[in-house]
Amino acid sequence: MSKAKLLVASMLAVFAVAAVAAASASATTQFELEKGHASDLFAAEPKVSEGLLLKAAGEPEISCEKVELEKGEVKNDSTLASFKSIEFVSCVDKTEPACKVPTIKTVEMKDTLKADGESEGKPDTDEEFAPKSGKGEEPEIASFKLEGEKCKVAENKETLKLAGAFDSKAEDNEKQEDDHHLGFADSPEEKGDPLKYGDQLNPALFMLSFTWTLVVPIFWGLG
Repeated sequence: MSKAKLLVASMLAVFAVAAVAAASASATTQFELEKGHASDLFAAEPKVSEGLLLKAAGEPEISCEKVELEKGEVKNDSTLASFKSIEFVSCVDKTEPACKVPTIKTVEMKDTLKADGESEGKPDTDEEFAPKSGKGEEPEIASFKLEGEKCKVAENKETLKLAGAFDSKAEDNEKQEDDHHLGFADSPEEKGDPLKYGDQLNPALFMLSFTWTLVVPIFWGLG
C-alpha cells in the first residue's frame, strides 16, 4: 500500500473512532411504552417492595406502606413523565405511635429520566422527581401535620414539610423485562443530598422502592 493510501486509511480510521465516540456521547435514553400506546396514564397503585422511610435529626420518623400515583402521564419517546401528585398512604409515626399520620400528598411532580452509566450495551438510568413548578432552590414537595388527641408532638409541632427533589439509584435496564423498578436511598451523610425534611429543612434519610409495569426505560437511539 502506498504511503498516500496508508495515510488516508489512517485518517479514516481516526474519523471513524471519533464519530463513534461522538455518537456514544450523544446517546439518549427515553421511555418506551407497550406496543400500540403513544401515551399512558398511571392510575393504578404501583407494587411497593420497600415502603417509604423518612427521617431527619429532631423530626418524627415516618414510615408508609403504599404509594399511589394520581393521574400520571408519560408519552412514548419522552424523557419526562408527570404526576398530578404522588401519595404516600398507610403511614405511621414510628417515633410516637400515639400520633396519626395523614396521607402525604405531593404537589404536581415531574419525573426526569436520565442516562447514568452503561451495563451490557444499554445505558443504566436514574430518575429525578421534583415539583413541576415552585420557587427557590428547594421548592416544597409536600406538607403534612401529625394528628391525635394523645399525640404530644402534634401540640407543639407546626406543619412538617418536604422540599427539594429526590433521585433514584441507577437502574440496570438490560436485566429487566416488563417492569420498571425504582429504588431510592438518600442519606443525610451523602454529599449533595437534595431532599429536605422538617421545619428547618434538615437533610433527610429517604428510602423507597416501587415498580411500574406499564413503562420500561430503554436505550432508544442517538440524540
